[in-house]
Amino acid sequence: MTNESPRDDGRRVDEEPVLSALAERFALGDLNPKRYARLRQQALAALGRRKIAPLLTPGETLLAEHHWVEGHTRLPDAPFAETGQTAGSLYVTDRRLFRWRFHDCPSPSASPPPDVEEMLEFRWYAEISGVERRRSFRWGEAITGLIIAVLAGFLSARLGVTGPLLLAVGVFGVVHAMMVPTRYVTVVLNGSDDGWPMWAAATESGRAVLGEVSRRVARSVASTEGGLVPRR
Repeated sequence: MTNESPRDDGRRVDEEPVLSALAERFALGDLNPKRYARLRQQALAALGRRKIAPLLTPGETLLAEHHWVEGHTRLPDAPFAETGQTAGSLYVTDRRLFRWRFHDCPSPSASPPPDVEEMLEFRWYAEISGVERRRSFRWGEAITGLIIAVLAGFLSARLGVTGPLLLAVGVFGVVHAMMVPTRYVTVVLNGSDDGWPMWAAATESGRAVLGEVSRRVARSVASTEGGLVPRR
């Protein structure tokens, strides 16, 4: 495995020229929120391809890619303040799998946290043992529902008719968090239990990436068992 510096000019992702130009157009009203989000996602995907291009070996071909947003990494510094999100991308070539993680500011006014660093890395298929479907408990939803239910119980006398409704909402949140866990896919790495989590795997691009990774990992395992050295 190799970690590569995604750039050497010190710019954050949101400071890239193309993204900055889109942010300016959005601020001037030339783009509505929906079109801005779509163009920005396209620009981010192209930016990722440009970042991995210098790392590709002669003859190495990009086969599929998948992009997602993991969500906010912290609470905002002030009420109603916008914060950025942690985003990720997987790029599949015929020889290895690249992962790009960065802090995404979908709105020009969103502030990035100082502790999120951009990372570009890759694994050869011989270093991947497979893909697994996993589940995680929705702790945030459960805690929020519990808080709502407790407050509704304590303030039921003052809330009147609203009290039982809030109590029902809180209880439903807790039950939903317990019964419907978050589902995601993990690219399992040799010698690691954590792997690379991959979100939105049910989308067309997600299925394409999983299919390519699964096939090429299987070929790598078969080559190793047959005494062949996987090409790098």
